[in-house]
Amino acid sequence: MIVVKYLKFKINKIFRYLYWLYRLTKIEFGKNVSLHFPIQCEGKGEISIGSDSEIYGPLQLKVQNGSVLKIGKGVQIHKNVQISVSNNSTFIIEDYSRIESNSRIFINKNSKIGKDSFIASDVSIFSREGLTAAIFIGEGCGVGNGTILDVSADIKIGNKVAIGPNCTVYTHDHDYTDINVPAWKGELLKGEVVIGSNSWIGSSVTILHAVRIGEGSIVGSGSMVNKSIPEMELWAGTPAKKLKSRV
Repeated sequence: MIVVKYLKFKINKIFRYLYWLYRLTKIEFGKNVSLHFPIQCEGKGEISIGSDSEIYGPLQLKVQNGSVLKIGKGVQIHKNVQISVSNNSTFIIEDYSRIESNSRIFINKNSKIGKDSFIASDVSIFSREGLTAAIFIGEGCGVGNGTILDVSADIKIGNKVAIGPNCTVYTHDHDYTDINVPAWKGELLKGEVVIGSNSWIGSSVTILHAVRIGEGSIVGSGSMVNKSIPEMELWAGTPAKKLKSRV
C-alpha cells in the first residue's frame, strides 16, 4: 500500500511538472529573457514577459482564465515569489521594476507596479475579508522588506514614494462598539489609502484605513497614522501628530 501511494505521488508530480512546462510554452516572451527553474505556471490566463527580464525559481505564477499578467522589459523577479491574478483582472509590472525574494502578490482587480519600482523581500500584497480592490504603485517607488499592504480597498501610491521596512497599510477595520460580538467580528469598515508622490514612510509605520498622505510628507518610524496628513509636513508618534512643516 505504501509503495502504491508513493508511486501515485511520483506520477502526479511528473504530470504536474509537465503541465507547468506546457503552460510556460503559452507565455509570450520578449528577447533575451532569462529563466531559472523551477517555475510553477498555472491557470489559463495570458502572461507576457518583456525583453531582458530575469526570472528566478522557485517561482509560482497563477493567472486564472480571463486574467492577464504583463511583465515589462528588464524586470527582475527573485526566488520564492508568488504572483496570483484572478477575477478577470490585469496586473502590469512595468519596465525595470524588481520583486525580491519571498514576496507574495495576490491581485483580484486591475492593478499596476510602475516603472523602476521595487518590492523588497517578504512583502505581502493581498485583499482580506474576501474583498475586491486594486493597488497602484507609481514610478520609482520602493516598498521595504516585511511590509504588508492590505488591499481590501484601493491603495494608490504616487511616484517616487519610499515605504520603509515592516510597515502595515490597512484599508479595512471593524466597528468594535458592539460588546456582544468579538471586536474583530464587528461591522466591516473600509476606505482607500492614498500616499502622495515624493512621500517618505519610515520603518514600522502603521497606516489605517481611509487615510490620505499628502505629497512630499514624511512619517517618522514607528508611527501609527489614523488621520490624513496634508502635503509637505512631518508627522510622527502614536497616534501620529504634526511636528513641523517642510515649507
